[in-house]
Amino acid sequence: MKSTDENKIEMYRFKKEGYSYKELSKKFKINTSTVKYMIRLADLHGETVLIKGKNNYYPAELKLDIINEVLILGNSILATSLKYVFPNYGLLCNWISKFKENGYNILEKPKGRPSKIIKILKTKNYQKLNN
Repeated sequence: MKSTDENKIEMYRFKKEGYSYKELSKKFKINTSTVKYMIRLADLHGETVLIKGKNNYYPAELKLDIINEVLILGNSILATSLKYVFPNYGLLCNWISKFKENGYNILEKPKGRPSKIIKILKTKNYQKLNN
């Protein structure tokens, strides 16, 4: 079940009323660890942080600083994700795994849609490989 902003705030308020993480997980059909993360995020930064805004852009330098907090300074992924108000801690996990895959280099993700030509070439190459 995809969480709406209203569901997230309702979940946070239910937790403050004494509901357990497990009860909230069942009620909202969300993984218990995700519920815990959202509650901790709201405790640290206020419940308005649960309202989804526009997608954030993180420059390569900032990504590298954040990744270094985990890999070099030894901070936990969870604590670092909460500090930088990431929507979920999986985002930082993905950054770290891609960072390691690329030989400890940050690769900029291209903005916008790929051109139609690239899509056509990819499907043709895929068809050639399968024939």
